Amino acid sequence: MPAYTLECSLERESIRTFRSMLMCLKQFGTDLFFEANERTVTLRTLNTAQSAFIVCTLQSAFFAKYTVRAWRGVSSSSSPRLTPFPPRLSQFAPGASASVKLHLKNLTSIFRSTFGVERVWLQVAAGGEQATEGCEP
Repeated sequence: MPAYTLECSLERESIRTFRSMLMCLKQFGTDLFFEANERTVTLRTLNTAQSAFIVCTLQSAFFAKYTVRAWRGVSSSSSPRLTPFPPRLSQFAPGASASVKLHLKNLTSIFRSTFGVERVWLQVAAGGEQATEGCEP
C-alpha cells in the first residue's frame, strides 16, 4: 500500500483564513479528519454527539504551493526505505486520497498567533506501514 505525503504552503491571507476555519471547527468538534488528494484538501469534524458534522474543502489553488506524492516501500539490504513515484496525477486511482486524524486542540494552539507570519509550510504523511521512515525526496 503506498504512503502519501502532502506538502503545501500558505501565505498571509490564506494563513488567516485557514486559522479561522480551524477555530470554527474546534468550536464544533475535537478531532479533525484531514484528507488530501491531488486537487483538494478536505477538513472534517464531527460533534461529540455524532449527530452533525462540518466539512471544509480547499482547492489546491488556495495554497501557494501544493504537492501530493505517493511513496512505495522498497527493500534494500537490511533497512527498508521509501522511494517516490514520479509526481504525476496518473499515479493516483480516481478518487484516491490519504487521510489522517488530528486533534484540533493541537492545531489551533499552533495557529493561535499568526501576527507577522508570512508563510507556513505544512507536511502531512499518511498510509503505508512506514509512511515517513527513511523518506528521501
